[in-house]
Amino acid sequence: MTLAEISTFVTNKMQDTTDEAVSICKSFVKRNYENIYNSALWKETICSVSQSVAAQDTSITISSDPDFFYYPTSSTVAANAPRLDLVIAVRFTTTGDTEGFELLHEDWQAFFQWNPSLFENDASHRATPRNFTHLPKNSAGHCRVKLVPVPTAAGTLFTLGKLKLTNLTNDTDEPTIRGITNALIALTEADMLEYGRRPDEAVSKRREGVELMSMAHDMEKGQQENSSRIIPLIDSRWSRDDL
Repeated sequence: MTLAEISTFVTNKMQDTTDEAVSICKSFVKRNYENIYNSALWKETICSVSQSVAAQDTSITISSDPDFFYYPTSSTVAANAPRLDLVIAVRFTTTGDTEGFELLHEDWQAFFQWNPSLFENDASHRATPRNFTHLPKNSAGHCRVKLVPVPTAAGTLFTLGKLKLTNLTNDTDEPTIRGITNALIALTEADMLEYGRRPDEAVSKRREGVELMSMAHDMEKGQQENSSRIIPLIDSRWSRDDL
C-alpha cells in the first residue's frame, strides 16, 4: 500500500477524513515506518559496499556506491541508491591477493586494555589489519571506520551494512520492507487514537501493532531461505599442526 492508501484507510476507519486528519495521519505513517525500519536488519535494508584503502590509511570513509542492495524501484541504480548508514561487518583484501578475511569489531576500551600503541601509525606497528572500530560519520554523513593495526599495504575494504532510510515522501511511495503493512497500519491507528484522546484504545492498538511487527520478523526468518553457520576465525600465526 502507498502512503496515500494507508492514510486513507486509517482516517476512514477513524471516521475523520478532514484534510488536517489526513495530513497528521501521513506524518504518523512516516514516523512509524522509520521506527520499523530501524528496529531490525531487514533483508531489504542490507547492502554491500567496496572501498579502496591506501597504505597507512588511518581512517576509512565509506562513500562508494553500493555494490549489492535491494532495488526499491525499477529506476533505482547504484548511483542514486541510498548510502551506507550502519557498518555491520567488514572484510579486508590486500591488493594482489585473491581472498581476504573478516575483521573483528572491537570498541575503543578493548584496544586500550590490550595495547593502546596498536593505533600508532609507524613502521613498528603497521601490519595487516585484524580488527576495526567505528569512527564518527563525516560532515557528509558517510560512515567511517578505523582499521587496527594501520594497514601496511593498500587493499579493498568490503563492508556489509545497513542502508540509510528513504522515507515515504510522495503519496505514491510504498514501504521498501515487505510484510510490514499491517503493523504499520496498526501503529498509525494507535497514534490517531492518541491524537483523538482515546488513550485506552490506543494502548490496545499499539500492542496489536507490536505483535504484528514481531510476526513480520518471524515471517522473514521462517518463510524465506535462511541458514545459520558458525565460521571460526583462525589467526594466521596458527597452522594445522597446532590443532
